[in-house]
Amino acid sequence: MNAVSSDSRSRELLGNMHKYLSHVKQALQQLTGDIILPMPNINLEIVATAAKDPEIIHTLEETVAAWSSILSDVMQRESEKKPQGKGPLAEIDFWRARTAVLSSLWEQLNLRSSMDIIDMVEAGSDDRNLVALFKGQLTELGKLAHEACDNVKFLTTLDRHFLSISSGPLAGILDTLPPLLNALRMVWIISRHYSDDARMGALFARIATELCDRVDGAVMLHTLFRMPASEASQLLHTSKAVLESWQSTYMQVREKIETSGRDARWEFNKATLFARSNYMAEVCGQLSEMVEVVDDFFKFLGPELKAVTGNILEAMLVQHRPCVKASICCALQQSLTLYECCWH
Repeated sequence: MNAVSSDSRSRELLGNMHKYLSHVKQALQQLTGDIILPMPNINLEIVATAAKDPEIIHTLEETVAAWSSILSDVMQRESEKKPQGKGPLAEIDFWRARTAVLSSLWEQLNLRSSMDIIDMVEAGSDDRNLVALFKGQLTELGKLAHEACDNVKFLTTLDRHFLSISSGPLAGILDTLPPLLNALRMVWIISRHYSDDARMGALFARIATELCDRVDGAVMLHTLFRMPASEASQLLHTSKAVLESWQSTYMQVREKIETSGRDARWEFNKATLFARSNYMAEVCGQLSEMVEVVDDFFKFLGPELKAVTGNILEAMLVQHRPCVKASICCALQQSLTLYECCWH
């Protein structure tokens, strides 16, 4: 009796040590971003014989329990993650990172050795709950891994367009928008997971945010009226064209979808997609007019008038030119502050 009790305690202690080591390894793997499932140090060549050995089955049960714990932790952690960034590239990075984690686990569990372990536990274990729980987790893992791979496959076709919007020349965005919207239409039609309003609508919102942020970063009020008038006018013209083209191109592709009558319509929230960009386009137009007025003002005070007034006008211009531009910027800044939530 004592020998049996001692053997039981030894087995319990070894089991606890095995679980502890598994948790330590899992923590280290999570820190390095690489999750490797623990494998038992057992010869599994003869499945039928191994399935009848209680000691082997007990060890394999512990292995499957460790796998189950890892799957539970990983899927819980993945469900809580969000894309790190406001633009559309963050969406691609999110799904690539998820694919790397989930596909690695899925591939490990589909190795011949892993499948043998699962088959042996299913055949020889009395713990039906363990088997049922793990097989449910395995099914869910496969579903999530295939979803992530599918999303990466389709979003990768948009990668170069997103790069152009986020870091390419501002004027180049005008050429990027038509092929981008057409590519989004194809993703909408073909993809299994980006064919719903919620997910595709969120992706459109990210694109709108990226476009507005690009214009916000380019049109700097404190430098706009210090630039040559021709450069400032060109910048504002391009910014306004990009913002207006965003909605007009969207509406053209949306009309094509409706005209075809075959595909689901784009019924995304227009306020989310266009309220900020439309407001910014309007402001860019007003800024362009102001740049033109200021330029005309200083052109009026040109060589002909200077010839009449002499050095007096020249001295006044040198003295007051910064003040005039600073006053315009200050007045404009106060006006835009009222609409800061729309511009930013």
